[in-house]
Amino acid sequence: MSKDSPIIILGAGCAGLTAAHRLTKAGKKVIIVERESRLGGLAHTASQGSYCFDFGPHAFHSKSDEADEVFKEFSAGRHKKIYMKACLLLRRKYFDYPLKFGQAVLRLSPFFTLRMLADYLATKIRDKISPMPEDSFEAWGLRRYGRAMYDMAFGNYSSKVWGMPTRLLHKKLAQQKLPDMKFFELVKETFGAKGAKQKILYSAYFYPDGGIGRVFESMAKSCVDSGAQIFMNSYASRIRMEAGRAVSAEISGEKGRFESACSGIIFTVPIPDVIKNIFPRPSEEIVNSSQGLVYRNLILVFMEVDSPNVTNQLMVYLLDKDFVFNRIGEQKNVEPGMIPGGKTILSMEICCGDNDPLWEASDERLFKLARQDLLKLKKVPDKSIKNFCVKRVRQAYPIYDLNFDKNLNAAVEYLFGLENVFPCGRQGLYINNDIHDSMQMALEVSLHILEGRAKRDWNEKVRSYLNWRLK
Repeated sequence: MSKDSPIIILGAGCAGLTAAHRLTKAGKKVIIVERESRLGGLAHTASQGSYCFDFGPHAFHSKSDEADEVFKEFSAGRHKKIYMKACLLLRRKYFDYPLKFGQAVLRLSPFFTLRMLADYLATKIRDKISPMPEDSFEAWGLRRYGRAMYDMAFGNYSSKVWGMPTRLLHKKLAQQKLPDMKFFELVKETFGAKGAKQKILYSAYFYPDGGIGRVFESMAKSCVDSGAQIFMNSYASRIRMEAGRAVSAEISGEKGRFESACSGIIFTVPIPDVIKNIFPRPSEEIVNSSQGLVYRNLILVFMEVDSPNVTNQLMVYLLDKDFVFNRIGEQKNVEPGMIPGGKTILSMEICCGDNDPLWEASDERLFKLARQDLLKLKKVPDKSIKNFCVKRVRQAYPIYDLNFDKNLNAAVEYLFGLENVFPCGRQGLYINNDIHDSMQMALEVSLHILEGRAKRDWNEKVRSYLNWRLK
């Protein structure tokens, strides 16, 4: 192994490709290894016939001048500012996203409104007498909203998305996903009262013509033009360590198996997939901790509908219990040119685990379930639903169960001790972040390598970032 050996990047998603871009631009040798047959990870744009559609509602929010420049470079200046339009479907009525209490009061039954208030007041009285713990997602939400409001707006939906009762989810997930407001603060915010503060959700984004995946396809081409090698349908089956440094990686895939020396490894793939293939093998405690970091799979069913539009939203969240799927997306409401003609494409999303029957279900079975959910909206005649296709994404979202922070800390501290191995991105750091966050982190880790900084500096940056994201 020498400094002239390539840097191996595991994962060709937005973080991996952004890191490869900066490194190849600086003249570094780079090998990119991607397990799937597609580029971009979740930031991928698929096509079928004359239609193009993204893997979910992905767009780029401007937070960093540096990441902005890279995004604009690879969208070739062909992007626009959009305003994310989303709504909630609850009790077959549509509500703004995020939910506004005043709107709920006006559109739900008076009986349910009184029940929400009674639950909240009872919760506050119990909390005054004996302070309620905040030791889970559910406990965190109940203390702020009461049972009726929590179950209606957050609990039932979150349990479906994450595949377990919310009492088994960590409170840090609630802190990320739910408005950090008490019930009456939410009332004040809804009606514009002074002093109310609510977590601000980004609404304005950049979106490239032709789909988010076009940015990362262009980036991959640029990397290859600069000398990078990309191995698709491949993975690192063994990472060899000597004296705390990665010296080589064995790459296995559709082109066989080979071993390459390396001067460093950046990985944006799931932590357990990396640690289990490190040799000499880490301690059983570290391996077990990494295997305790579990990810949720994603299934997308795309359906062609013989109608110009079905909704006026990019995303509709399905909160009612009788829906199998989590949400419906309509790409045409962001980029009409991706769905030509008088038709539209709807994406039906559902999360599941490796052992969930839905993950092994046939495409036809998934289409049947998606069509049944769509017909419940009473906006689409059955005969107007035409062609479909199904896409599956493994390990799409980290699950924050009650033990995740203990397992994550153990795995990350072990990785900190490896001199030239750098975790990065959503899967590599087990964080539910966004495209702009992953790109910025990739730019920073690649600059760290190029400038030859001490690994402890990167460790501190990652530790600070995780503390901020998971506080």
